[in-house]
Amino acid sequence: MKKHVKNYFKHYGYVCQEEITCEKCGEPAVDIHHKIEKSICPKYGIKDFDDIDNLIALCRTCHEIAHGLREIKP
Repeated sequence: MKKHVKNYFKHYGYVCQEEITCEKCGEPAVDIHHKIEKSICPKYGIKDFDDIDNLIALCRTCHEIAHGLREIKP
């Protein structure tokens, strides 16, 4: 398990990913996403790329939207 996923699970007390819901739409989450890219974290005062303040649980659709791989439908 990757460090950022461990940090997220530990912070919120999750044991299994099946329990997590997407923080954007409420669907089941499948990814823990970094809100701010590693290269620009210092600009926003984030010292640890994997810090809980830089993490968000997302479903596949919302994760693809966050990366610009899918358009937001009205």
